[in-house]
Amino acid sequence: MNPSVGSATATDAERPEHLPSGDLEAIHVIQEDFARHLRMGASAILNLDITVKVIGIRQDTYAGLQKAPSSAAYICATALSPDKRASALHMTSGLVFPVLEAMMGGAIAPCTDSTRRLTVIEEDVLEPFVQMILRALTKSWSPVGEIVFGRGSDLPLAHEKVVAVTVELEIAEDTKGSLTLALPYILLRKLKALAEKQTRPAEPTPVPHNSEAMLKLIQPAMLEFEARLDGPKVGLRDLLNLAEGQIVLLDRAPDGEVDGLLNKSAYFKGQVVSDGKKRLLLIERFREQETA
Repeated sequence: MNPSVGSATATDAERPEHLPSGDLEAIHVIQEDFARHLRMGASAILNLDITVKVIGIRQDTYAGLQKAPSSAAYICATALSPDKRASALHMTSGLVFPVLEAMMGGAIAPCTDSTRRLTVIEEDVLEPFVQMILRALTKSWSPVGEIVFGRGSDLPLAHEKVVAVTVELEIAEDTKGSLTLALPYILLRKLKALAEKQTRPAEPTPVPHNSEAMLKLIQPAMLEFEARLDGPKVGLRDLLNLAEGQIVLLDRAPDGEVDGLLNKSAYFKGQVVSDGKKRLLLIERFREQETA
């Protein structure tokens, strides 16, 4: 079942856009998983049988989301790690106040005052419910990568593009409310990158015959080889005062350890030796062995 695409009263620059069907379907799958985790978590906290469903997914600016007809009674700044991207959680009064009543052991009834806002004490009582939502989000987005939802310090910028996901919770037969997530657009890019990785054909495993043929082709290739004495240093003052004919004193003996470079990359470790006529490089070990 495809989710409905919501709308918001906004200027032309802020008008919500329809997501491509492929992006919409990918996000919908994740949000259905979020709804499942949310239902289990909410039912456990409230000790009630909660019904949860995704009712809207759209692309918008955060300013456009804030102008949506259903105003939020509670707005929570959230953030994604490790990117530290700002996101937001909006909850309507139809959800917040029945949840608070259930958490404090009161009678659950529909909220009749949509303009009421939470007190500081009520926010503290609601905090376990908020943390449960963040954990459900983290679990649902885990297949996409190392993404952790947590409390944030800043809301998204007004012009920032977000993916707005609206989920409806039915707490009792005549009591329901909704929450809307303003997810940063980077999550959509992560989804696309994951989809491309999964659909990209696997690299064929080279067979011995092909490996031998490739080796014959690259054997005549010429590489730049350099033997470099590692360690000597020259002070900036001495370097600036260098003149033709001066001698630079090195702080290493001629038999010191030498790096062998192939195409500017360190590949060997060795020592300078002599056969009585010429100085040679004795290769002692490969550099890969040190980092293996």
